[in-house]
Amino acid sequence: MSAWLFLGLPLLVLQEGLAKGLFIVLGLLFGMQSAWIFVAPKLRVVSEKTASLSFPSFLASQASSSQKLVQSVSAFFSLFFFMFYMASGFKGLGEVVESVFFVPASFSILISALLIFFYASLGGFLTIAVLDSFQAVF
Repeated sequence: MSAWLFLGLPLLVLQEGLAKGLFIVLGLLFGMQSAWIFVAPKLRVVSEKTASLSFPSFLASQASSSQKLVQSVSAFFSLFFFMFYMASGFKGLGEVVESVFFVPASFSILISALLIFFYASLGGFLTIAVLDSFQAVF
């Protein structure tokens, strides 16, 4: 959602007006707060009981039979849709950099992919977790 907030929401406000943008922001805030209050505590308790570190492992722990199948299918769908999420983020980044700095979009996509690969390979999951925490605060 963070990429949409920085790329999509400003365009929506520009096209549809501030009132619609404010309505969406209020809806997002209400939805996130509701998830934190009502869903997260229950999910935390169950995931600690089942020692689930990911959503696919959580779903597999809830399945009585064929846990590997449930985990594999949910992991596949997570990766499948995340691939489109990443592609749209790179595409948006490329177009923004192209329009602001007059650098070809394909070049900026390549450079950003290399930078992301570099910092992720330095620290692995820890680096990504720290970066996500930083983005959540700011």
